[in-house]
Amino acid sequence: MLRDQLGVGTLLRRAAPRVVLLALLWWVLTGGETDSWLVGSFTIAGALIVSLALLPAGGWRWTLTGVGRFVPFFLWQSLVGGLDVALRALRPARPLDPAFLEYPLGLPSDPARVFMANTVSLLPGTLSAELEGQRLRVHTLTENPKVLENLRELESRVAGLFGLELEAVRGSES
Repeated sequence: MLRDQLGVGTLLRRAAPRVVLLALLWWVLTGGETDSWLVGSFTIAGALIVSLALLPAGGWRWTLTGVGRFVPFFLWQSLVGGLDVALRALRPARPLDPAFLEYPLGLPSDPARVFMANTVSLLPGTLSAELEGQRLRVHTLTENPKVLENLRELESRVAGLFGLELEAVRGSES
């Protein structure tokens, strides 16, 4: 079925980097155990088929500049988010004022919006709760203007990663 939709050369160009990434992921998950590669080869083949079917050709690409800007931001925010959770666990007196906020997205493509929604949880005190069209519902541990600032920065980094321009957003961020 996939072969009918794509030329063999295109299919191989799309499949080769995915096989490498899936094999690397399998190697990491199994701690490099060579005994697991029989099962791993079937798992990798299945994941490859699903990824080729679900991610259409030319749907999106990451830019090298975007990756260079996103990765340090991601690592730093992951560290800050982890420290925030650790401090809240060790100091139960830290203020909690949980809330939901609706964040209007300016990202023009579905893959970028889904990536943003999945990445929101790395920000300190936030969790992506729902993505519907151009709106992202975010659960926060505290109502803090810094949350909106972090969401805007994340959205800007995701737009750069996908090589996109943010669209003008209608409505307010409440």
